[in-house]
Amino acid sequence: MQKKVIRAKRKEDAIKLAQNTLGNDIVILDSKLVQSEKNPNEKLYEVTVGQNANSNAIENLQRTIQTYNKSGKPKSFDSILSSAKKNIPDNQDMALTNRLTDDIKFLRDELSEMNKRFRRIALPDFPDNFSLVHEKLRSLGFTVEHSESLVRKSYIKLADKRDVSENEILNVIKKDIAALCKPEKLKKKKQRLVLFLGGTGCGKTSMILKMAASEKFYGKQNVGIISTDSFKSGGYYPIESFSKISGIESRLAETAGKLPLIMEDFSDKDVILVDTPGRGMNFKNKVSEIQKIIDLLKPDEKILVLPANQDVDDLFFQSVITRLHGITSLCITKLDETVKPGKIASVMNEINVPVKALSNGQGIPKDIMLGDSSNVLKSIFDNN
Repeated sequence: MQKKVIRAKRKEDAIKLAQNTLGNDIVILDSKLVQSEKNPNEKLYEVTVGQNANSNAIENLQRTIQTYNKSGKPKSFDSILSSAKKNIPDNQDMALTNRLTDDIKFLRDELSEMNKRFRRIALPDFPDNFSLVHEKLRSLGFTVEHSESLVRKSYIKLADKRDVSENEILNVIKKDIAALCKPEKLKKKKQRLVLFLGGTGCGKTSMILKMAASEKFYGKQNVGIISTDSFKSGGYYPIESFSKISGIESRLAETAGKLPLIMEDFSDKDVILVDTPGRGMNFKNKVSEIQKIIDLLKPDEKILVLPANQDVDDLFFQSVITRLHGITSLCITKLDETVKPGKIASVMNEINVPVKALSNGQGIPKDIMLGDSSNVLKSIFDNN
C-alpha cells in the first residue's frame, strides 16, 4: 500500500488535498493535531492516508499536467501564427502585428485563467515549504503560470517523501529548467550563414561581435560580418571599429540588393554573421522587411536576441512575432542589468527553442557564455 502524510490547517483540507493527489479511493490510516514546523504556536492537522499499489492517480495527474503544458501553449500559439500569416495579405504588415498582439494577449489571459482553475482542481494549496519556493521563483522573475507549474510538478515528484526541504524542492525544479536547455542540432556545412534578429537596443550587434571573437563560438574560424542596419544613425560604426581592431572582415549592405554581391566577396568565409535592422514592435513593414532578407540569404540559423532587462510580456510578444520567421535558437543579453533573471526560463518554456548564448556584460569577448543548462541555472539562481 502506498502511504502519504499531508498537513493542513483543517482536517477537511488535508483529506481533500490527499484525494486530489492520490484519487478518491484513499484510506485514512491516522489523523492528529501536530505543531507547525514554521510556526511553533500554530497547530496543523496531519492526516496519514493509504492507497492500493495498483492505483495510478499520481501518474494520471502528472500526465495531465504534462499534456496541458506541452499541448496548450505551443499548439495555441502556432495556430494563431499560422492563421494570421495565412489570412492577412503581405502588404498589411501593421495589421498583422496588431492582430497578433491582440490575439496573443487574449490567449495569454485565457491560459492564465485555465492555469488558475487547474491549480484549484489539482492542488488547492501548497504546503509551507513548497509555498516558500513558489515565492522565491516569483521574486526571481518567473511568471505566475510557470512558477506554479514547476512547484506543482515538484510536489508530485516528491509526493512520497516526508519533511521535504526547500533545497530538495529547488533541485527538482532546477532539473525541469535544465530540461528546457535543448541541444542544437546543426548539420555540418562548408559555409554557415547565421542571421540575428531582435528589437531596438536588444544587444544584437554586441552579441555578434562577442561570438565572432570568442573561441567558444566562432573565434577560431574565418568569419565575415554583414550589417543590414543602414536605418539607424551610426548602426554600422561599432562593427566597422571592431573590424579594424580584430581584423575580422565586415561589410554594410545599404539595401537588400547588395547582399548577393557581398556574399560573393565572402565566399571564402567559414561563417557569415548577419546583423538585421533593430525594429520596435509597431514598426511599419517590420515583418516583410526581415522576411525579404531571409528569402534572399536563406540562412542556416535564425537567432532571436532577447534582452533580460525587458519586461517579460515585452519579451514574450517580441519572441512570438519573430516566430513568424522560424527562429532556430535564442541569445539572451543584458543579464547583468536585471534583478529578475527567472523571466528567461519562463520565456524559454514558451518559445521552446535551444539557447545558444548568454551575455552578462559589455566586454568583448569575455562577457559571453554558452547557453547550456549549467550557465542558464547559474544566471538565474546565482546572478549577483
